[in-house]
Amino acid sequence: MRPLTSLLALLIAAPLVQCRTADSNDYVFESETGGSNGSSSGGSASPAAGSPGSSAGGSTATQRDRPVGEECSSNAECANGRCIDGVCCDRSCANCDACRFALTGKSDGTCAPVLAGQDPHEVCEDETATNQCGNDGTCDGEGACRKVGTSHVCAESACAGGSFVPAATCDGLGACSTPLPEACGASVCTANGCQKSCASQMDCGSASYCKLSGSGGTCTAKKPSGAGASEAFECLSKVVADGVCCDRACTGCQACSGAPLTTAPKGQCSNIVAGRVAHDACEESDEQCGTSGTCDGTGACANKTGTCDDGDGCTLDDSCRSDGTCKGIARTCDAAPACYRSTTCSQGECNYTELVPDGETDAKCPVLMGRCFQGTCVRCATDENCSGNSICDPLTHECVAPAQ
Repeated sequence: MRPLTSLLALLIAAPLVQCRTADSNDYVFESETGGSNGSSSGGSASPAAGSPGSSAGGSTATQRDRPVGEECSSNAECANGRCIDGVCCDRSCANCDACRFALTGKSDGTCAPVLAGQDPHEVCEDETATNQCGNDGTCDGEGACRKVGTSHVCAESACAGGSFVPAATCDGLGACSTPLPEACGASVCTANGCQKSCASQMDCGSASYCKLSGSGGTCTAKKPSGAGASEAFECLSKVVADGVCCDRACTGCQACSGAPLTTAPKGQCSNIVAGRVAHDACEESDEQCGTSGTCDGTGACANKTGTCDDGDGCTLDDSCRSDGTCKGIARTCDAAPACYRSTTCSQGECNYTELVPDGETDAKCPVLMGRCFQGTCVRCATDENCSGNSICDPLTHECVAPAQ
């Protein structure tokens, strides 16, 4: 029998490092023979060069890994299976909640209450035809349908048995309030209150205020929310804000003057719509993602939007978030090649880390070359890796017969 000649050494060059963003298509490992795992010898079809998920070695694209906040058209496209309002959403979200910045003032992908005055999912029925204090057909900004506010007069002021009955307003819970009557005594009762002379606010009853004119005044019915006023004593609510009687104290990124600052009726304190400001509530910050100088629609000052730089080279597509921080999508490196156990991103570059110890096997090595030596697949690293009387050639790292 003719002796077998020793096999020539196979020198395997370390493959190039590839990176992909967390929201790009998955890559498929390609073997040394040119075909990707699970494909025929001709190789699998790959995306066009430069398209998401493309690589020099070929890849298989998938649309099922989109992260929270990315655009989508079906549940199947999102990693968590939730496509709501056209974006991948962090949780189930319906009714008076939504998942888009334009509807909530929060980052795309964050399920939050719909801004007051909107009803994008058409879940709130307008009940005012049968109950003027019922639902007004929009959401309330807190995840529920909005009731007609306390500025709406549901019963006009009147006289009853010599007593003045002030105008009744909605209680904000779906019912018309019942105001306490004021006995006029010897004074004439009119729809504007008990008509008696006064010199100070102490001279009038609880439902009236002293409307001074010249040297004297006349007790006049207090005004419901929404009526123009300059002093709190003129109002049934005992609050004046933005030039009107208001249902409650109203400052900062809230207003009581109605449109165009809010979507609520005049006299009802409500959040200022996104992009506007009042009361000098917000100042523009010098920070790249700091406050923008306007309100955000939720009662707080808005932060800037758009691109930014988070200073981390291992993130891509950095953008300002609703919480005022700059964040990017974490860069994900391809799986480690043969004879390496992991990859990491450092200073914007993907690097192979943690070599498989010399002499140990690695399933990622091609057939017949199952051991590692200094990051390369070889036949052997030491004599112990060879069987029988064979020894490991220190140059070729092949098991060969000992020299005669």
